[in-house]
Formats: sequence, C-alpha cells, structure tokens
Amino acid sequence: MRKRLTRRDHDAMKKLDTLIDGIQWNDLQREFAFRGQFGRALELAEAKERLSSQQGKTTLLRESMITNYKMSHVALLQMVWIFLVAPDEEYFVTSDNPVIYDEPRGLLKSPLIFPISQRVMLFAQWSQGEDLSYKIISAEETLRFNSIIIKCATKEVYSPKPDQWIHQGWEYGFHLFLTDFSLLQHK
Repeated sequence: MRKRLTRRDHDAMKKLDTLIDGIQWNDLQREFAFRGQFGRALELAEAKERLSSQQGKTTLLRESMITNYKMSHVALLQMVWIFLVAPDEEYFVTSDNPVIYDEPRGLLKSPLIFPISQRVMLFAQWSQGEDLSYKIISAEETLRFNSIIIKCATKEVYSPKPDQWIHQGWEYGFHLFLTDFSLLQHK
C-alpha cells in the first residue's frame, strides 16, 4: 500500500501544483477586498501560502486520502473474500506492489488480489458466494495470478524460488493475463 500512496502523491502533487499555479490569487484577493470582505482576502493569502508549501500540499493530500479511505473501507467490507490456495509444488509470488486491483475500473468495480504467503492469496470480488472460504486453484490459475503480480510490479518481485519463468516474465513481460476474474466465481 505504501507504494500506491507514493505513486498517488507523485501524480497528485503535479496536478495540485498545476491547479495552484492556475489560480489568480491576487485577483481573488482584490475582489474580496472590493466587496469589503477583508477577512476573506487575508484567509486567501494564508491559504495560498499554506498550499505553496510542501507541508501544506502533503496535508491536503492526506486529508483527501482519509475521505477515500472511508469509501474504500465500506466497499472492501461488501466484497466476497476468498482464500486462494496454490496447489502442491506451486506458489504465489509477490512484489513491491502487493495489493492489486484494476485501477481504471476502480475499487468499486474491480476484484482485488493480495498474496499473503507463498501458498495463500486473498482474492476479493463483487459476486455472490461464501465469504472467507478456501479454494484450491489449479497450476494454470496460479500462473495467471503470478503473471498479473509480476506485470504490476514496479521494481521488485519476491519469490520463494529463483525459477527461470519469473526472470523471463519480468524481463520480457507476460502475455498470460487474467482479465476475466469470473474464472473464480462460485457456481
């Protein structure tokens, strides 16, 4: 999760800088002063100073994350959580991006995967089914999930074994993607 916050901060900071630079601060202050709202004009100057500082921008981003967290928390509790178990002789990898969901679709429409050990992965989805159940998956499904994890890694992949397919997948990219998570829906 730390990696996601860092990437969010990086992207959001650029957008915030553009937004702050685009505000006509002096014109707005003048407008408040002409209307006799001198307190508001002073507050605007203080807001500009606060938002121009790194601390002010960081505080604003953290406060906006809290709002998103509350919505995400509710969404996560409504999902069906399944413990996926890798078959014998197979394992899950993890990466510097351990919690994975389809960002363009958003958390409210996307499944979520989170490897918690080399044999167990948490999988949350928006469907009917038995919450907190265990399901042993096939070697092919394990490989598909591993390909997603490797594809979503930013810098590092962690594996219990130095298997060649991991190095090749990391170097050349995977073409095996599980885009339809309905494969794991309860029937």
